[in-house]
Amino acid sequence: MRPQSRLVVVVGAVVFADTLLYAVLAPLLPELSHALSLSKASAGLLTAAYPIGTLVGSIPAGLLVVAVGP
Repeated sequence: MRPQSRLVVVVGAVVFADTLLYAVLAPLLPELSHALSLSKASAGLLTAAYPIGTLVGSIPAGLLVVAVGP
């Protein structure tokens, strides 16, 4: 498999996982907010935790890949 093909597979898997998270979380958010007594701000923070973690984790991971190689 060519390196470009592997990259497309990895990017596709990441986009799929990201979309799956929001597809699962969005319908559950009202029930989670009620069950955990979350305010609107807390529910927004819960929703934003995954992309924030992805951003914080991807920057050092990208630098590591540049330094070490894939």
